[in-house]
Amino acid sequence: MARGGYAASGVVHGLIGALAIALVVRHGRAEADQVGALTSIANAPFGLAALCAVAVLLFALGVFHIVHGFALDRASRRRRWGRRLAEWGQGVAFCVMGGIATAVAVGARPDPDRTTRDASRGLLTIPGGTVLLILIGIGVAGVGAAWIWMGASRSFRKQMSIPPGRGGRAIAALGAVGFVAKGGALLAIAVPL
Repeated sequence: MARGGYAASGVVHGLIGALAIALVVRHGRAEADQVGALTSIANAPFGLAALCAVAVLLFALGVFHIVHGFALDRASRRRRWGRRLAEWGQGVAFCVMGGIATAVAVGARPDPDRTTRDASRGLLTIPGGTVLLILIGIGVAGVGAAWIWMGASRSFRKQMSIPPGRGGRAIAALGAVGFVAKGGALLAIAVPL
C-alpha cells in the first residue's frame, strides 16, 4: 500500500507539473495546485474510482511513515529523533493529501490559499499564536531547505535503488529537479505564514 502511495503521490505531483505548464500556455486557465490536480483526476473517465484509490493509497503511505517513525532504531539518540520527526512530518503531509483527495472525491473544492490564510488568522487570535505561527513558518522553511539540499546533493539516492546507465542518470536528474522545486514551493509557502 505504501508503494502504491508513492505512485499516487507521483501521479498528483506529475499532474501539478502538467497543470503548471498548461497555466503558462493557456494564460491562467488551469489550477496548478493539489486541488487542481485532484480535480483533473475526478473529471477523467472513472475518475471518482481513481480518486478514491489515490486517497486510500495516500493515507496508507502516511500511516506507513508514522509507524516507521516509531520503529526507527538509530545508535545516536539525536539522529533517531531527528529522523523520527522527519518521518512523522511526512506521514502527516501524506495524510493531509489523502484528506484533500477525499474532500475532492465527495465534491468539495477546497481553496488552499484561503484555508492557509484563515488558519493563520485563527492562530493570531489565541495567546501565543504569533509565536506558534512563526514556529510553523520556520518548520515549513526548514523542510523546504532540506528538500532543496536533498535535491542539490542528490542524497535522496540513498533511499532508493536507481538502475545503472542512462535511465538511472535521467531518474536521478528528474529527482534532483523535483526535490529542489518542491523545496522552493515549501519556502514560498513559509514566507506568507
